[in-house]
Amino acid sequence: MAPGAAAGQVVLFAQWLAWVFHVDDQWDEAGDTDGGAAVRAAHERFLGIVRGTVAARAGEPAEVALADLWARTAPRASRHWQERFAFHLGLQRDAFARQAELRRRGLVPGPGEYRVLRRHANCPAAFHLLEPLYREEMPLGLVADWVALTDAVNDVTAWCNDLASVEREAACGDPTNYVTVLRHHLGLSADEAARQVRLAVTHRMADIARGRRALLDRSTSPSVGLLAGLLADVPGRHLAWVRESGRYRAGVDRTAG
Repeated sequence: MAPGAAAGQVVLFAQWLAWVFHVDDQWDEAGDTDGGAAVRAAHERFLGIVRGTVAARAGEPAEVALADLWARTAPRASRHWQERFAFHLGLQRDAFARQAELRRRGLVPGPGEYRVLRRHANCPAAFHLLEPLYREEMPLGLVADWVALTDAVNDVTAWCNDLASVEREAACGDPTNYVTVLRHHLGLSADEAARQVRLAVTHRMADIARGRRALLDRSTSPSVGLLAGLLADVPGRHLAWVRESGRYRAGVDRTAG
């Protein structure tokens, strides 16, 4: 996921991913009894750590780990990047709280809400870590195009996760899966819903190609080319990991048509 990076940079990125998975699994497995209040409170603490307004509590491993990661990451980036990262972490806070509410109430979001919700729950901040990792930051004038590209990459990785995990999540009664959403609202079979998700992935892959070209058309900077290329390569690397990881081996592989 970090080709060409030095060993220390790869370790830092891997540790960020471990933190992301830990936080995601923590709330998936804990269930919800308070309408998302606990997950929202936890993410407020995370935001406070990133913004420097609260200190990590010694008895909270996720807070301690985040404080350590942030201390090693923030000095590698501008204040603008730090604010952008915090903004996307806030989107994740809101999405996690909404997912908790849906799970508690047994509600299935509509396709339109789900697509945005899934993107925001898929740790959108993590897609911006390439910049400090490589010490190459997207110029301010290109940030909007860059964010659009991260959104497309995020969607593809999230929807591929949904295809790989739908059997497990359906068995647990979790309604927050793209395949489940389409089955519920459109009356599709599992196979047809999965086909529709794969088609949506194909469309977003085309958006990724267009987004990368748009950045390259607007700038000849080697930094822009490096970042755009790295980000555009994420879906393929991620899908290879999904298919090899024990995290997704149970159930039917619906990532392939």
